[in-house]
Amino acid sequence: KIGIQPGWIVVLINGADGERTDASGVATYFSRAVKSVLNQPDGSDEAKMTLTFRDPSVFRSELQNLSADGEVSTKVAPAGDTTQRYADGTLRPGATETEQQDQVITVSQLIPPRMCNRRATTDDLIEISYIGQ
Repeated sequence: KIGIQPGWIVVLINGADGERTDASGVATYFSRAVKSVLNQPDGSDEAKMTLTFRDPSVFRSELQNLSADGEVSTKVAPAGDTTQRYADGTLRPGATETEQQDQVITVSQLIPPRMCNRRATTDDLIEISYIGQ
C-alpha cells in the first residue's frame, strides 16, 4: 500500500497528461509506462515510473478553513490541446487546432458570513462574482 486514496485525480504518468483523458486513456498511459520501465536495465534512470496525483480533499479543506480576506485556488482544467479529434488523432470535419491555458478557479471571502445554525438547502442563494482574465 502506497497511500493512494479513492477519488484522487491522476495528473501525470511519466510526464503524460492524465487530466485530459478518461479512465481508459489513463490505463493506456499507465500500461505504456510499465512496459517502458520493464524494458530498461535495472537501476537505470529509465527504469523508474513517476505517477503524480491531486487530492481534491485538500481544496475542500482549504475552503472550509478560509479566513476573511483569504483566498484559495485549484486547477479545474489543464492547459493543452482542446482540438476535437477522432480516436486515431485526425481532426474532425470543420475543426481547427486549438489550445487553452490552465483553467483555475480562485475563491476569496470578501465579507465574512454571520454564523449560521443550519446547512445550505435547495434554493438557498449564493452570490458569485466572476472576473475573466
